[in-house]
This record gives sequence, structure tokens and C-alpha cells, in this order.
Amino acid sequence: MSDRGRERDLVLAPNEFAFISDETKGNINVYVGPHKTSLANTDQPVVFDPGSKKFVRTSLDEATQTISIAPEGWYLVLKNPARDNTHPRTGALNNLPELNIGRKVNIPGPFSFALWPG
Repeated sequence: MSDRGRERDLVLAPNEFAFISDETKGNINVYVGPHKTSLANTDQPVVFDPGSKKFVRTSLDEATQTISIAPEGWYLVLKNPARDNTHPRTGALNNLPELNIGRKVNIPGPFSFALWPG
């Protein structure tokens, strides 16, 4: 297998996730580990830039992020939660649900989850 082919394989360990932009549809999907998939040429790894409030292209390595974890006695502040209070499923490709833009919620630990794009 060539190095170019390996660069298109997204391999996520447990507790990792990545945002992938599907440039044919304009969607940003969340892949949550453990998961392995081969990306199409129209799939681009992206990360959210809080300064510009935009998603920017990056390498697969830089697109891989660690899930958010709140141990017991701690909490997470989640901005723009899903309207149906769901989180991306482990080991799967997840499509973006409708978000409550501008809302913040406190989630007490113990809890862990990947983030939705946005």
C-alpha cells in the first residue's frame, strides 16, 4: 500500500474523535473511536477555529481530538448542545443534529462524550 493510501485511512482509538468535511454535500460529520475508515477524496479532515468561528482544513493527525471527560465531582460546560440532548455515538459515523445555538448547559460528572461540530 502506498503512503498516499495510508494518509486517507482514518484510524481512531477509544476516546478519540475527528471532524470530517464531506465536500460533495457540505456536511461535517463526526467519527468517534474506536473506528477505522478509508476517506474519499472529497472527505477533508477539519478542526474548528474559535477565533474565526470557521472549520479549517488540517491533516488527519491534527484533526484527531480527545473526547471531553468530567470525572466525579467535576462538570463540563457545553456550548451549543444538541436539541435532543444526544452526543455522537461511539464507534460510528455521526451526522450533525440540530443544535441549540447560543445555549450553554452544565453536565455533571462522571461523564464523557465527543463533541458535535459547531
